[in-house]
Amino acid sequence: MGDRVCFFISSDKSFEINDISEGSFRWFLFKEFSSRFVSKIKIDEVILRWVCSVMRLATKGVGDLYRRWGRLKEGDLFRVYQNFNSYGRFLRVETLRGQRKSAIIIPEMDYNVGWSDLADKIIRSLGEPVNPALRKFVTPGKSFMDAANIQKWPVMSSQSHSEVENLQEYLQCCLVGTFNDPFSSSPNPTVIH
Repeated sequence: MGDRVCFFISSDKSFEINDISEGSFRWFLFKEFSSRFVSKIKIDEVILRWVCSVMRLATKGVGDLYRRWGRLKEGDLFRVYQNFNSYGRFLRVETLRGQRKSAIIIPEMDYNVGWSDLADKIIRSLGEPVNPALRKFVTPGKSFMDAANIQKWPVMSSQSHSEVENLQEYLQCCLVGTFNDPFSSSPNPTVIH
């Protein structure tokens, strides 16, 4: 609790992300340190990963753009604005909890450089997702081929007509194939060769 997860500097500001988790869900305090003030927002792991994906998306935009993204979670509204002023381009990350509003501003290091390197650093420092809702998308050490592998695939040999009818359960798992009748979703077993 209170451990620093990430620290970075962008333009004349420094930023710090602290882990303030107490239960099974991870919460973070995202602080912005400027020469005149300190600003902070409280954000959970899911939204912080979403903010990083928006930072990567905002990097793809070239020139002086005004864009915005938003997400609603459990009554809290999270917004990310991409904007520009005389000092350059910046991202404004804003949280609205009821009547309370807090925001941090992340300037771009140099014009049209973007924020993807900062997003990558934050994601690396977070590590693997602890949230069970995010864990289902991560299967370390398992390739796409292994994930799509059918475990109960029958061994094909010369089979009689009755054995082909018993294999209809397996044949419904096929991804590619055509039959003589294109309008039938379940073809007659005598058509299957």
